[in-house]
Amino acid sequence: MELWYLEYLRPRLPLTRPAQAGVRIIVWFIGGIGLAFGMRLTALALGRTRLARWPAWWIGGLGFIAIELVVHLALRLRGQPGFYNGRG
Repeated sequence: MELWYLEYLRPRLPLTRPAQAGVRIIVWFIGGIGLAFGMRLTALALGRTRLARWPAWWIGGLGFIAIELVVHLALRLRGQPGFYNGRG
């Protein structure tokens, strides 16, 4: 998802920081929902019906946003381009 955003979507967005940051967060949210759905399908395929029950679909999206923000914070602390400094 991140590569698709960086290589395809970002060049087509306005150069303003709020527009790019907002779309990036939306992409992370959608990616998190997709990953959560894949985890649920995997649990069902393995016969783990107890694990396949999720409280809400949006939890995966919010969780993935949180993970991405932590990862980009680590990049920022190392002086690498990322979400917080607008270079990545």
